[in-house]
Amino acid sequence: MQLILMGAEYTGKRALAQRIVEWWHEQTGSSVSFHDHFTPPFEVQDNPTTEEEAENEQLANMVPSLLEKFQRYQIEYHIRPFHDSDLLTINHYYGDAVYSGLYLGYGGSGDYGDRRILARHWDKEMLEVFPAAVLVLMKASASVVSQRMARDPRPGHPVAEDDLDTVLGRFQEEFDQSLIFRRFELDTSEQSDEEVFESFVRQIEPLIDERDSLRILRHRLMIGE
Repeated sequence: MQLILMGAEYTGKRALAQRIVEWWHEQTGSSVSFHDHFTPPFEVQDNPTTEEEAENEQLANMVPSLLEKFQRYQIEYHIRPFHDSDLLTINHYYGDAVYSGLYLGYGGSGDYGDRRILARHWDKEMLEVFPAAVLVLMKASASVVSQRMARDPRPGHPVAEDDLDTVLGRFQEEFDQSLIFRRFELDTSEQSDEEVFESFVRQIEPLIDERDSLRILRHRLMIGE
């Protein structure tokens, strides 16, 4: 499965991602995880060379020109074919398209590496490498996101409360303009985590391609279902 969960913070991406990891393991027997290091506060997830906390701080304080290059590198890297058939990401290049011009000092309209333009370029690359990729927009109303922010403050979270309508609108724009045609939306404003997960399963099942359907069938045969 190739899946991108996109959306603003506090829309439930990480809670759903955990359920998907468990569900996909049950379906295929494969151990998977989401790549979730594309959106501030950035995290060094793989092989830190010194103290992980110190490296995360260095990333957070990187000058915009270097951060632009770093983001472009890791986005491109995660579009390359991996050694297995699963690639699960949170926000990937869509978060960069939304946040870079607003908060990170690069990638705005007319800038070098304009992320709105590059996002469509990366859409094309994704479809060349992963034609069965699925895009899911996680969304919630601005008032609900504001309530969640107040209950669970996150240091380093890039979004100012006054910008919520702008940020939520930009994620909707990126979703609407994406070239990835296998896609759907999940509004988490009034749903529990379990209800969101059940809605995800209902909508993803018709989009599972032949290769993954065969993996699921093979796994069921192996475990005797």
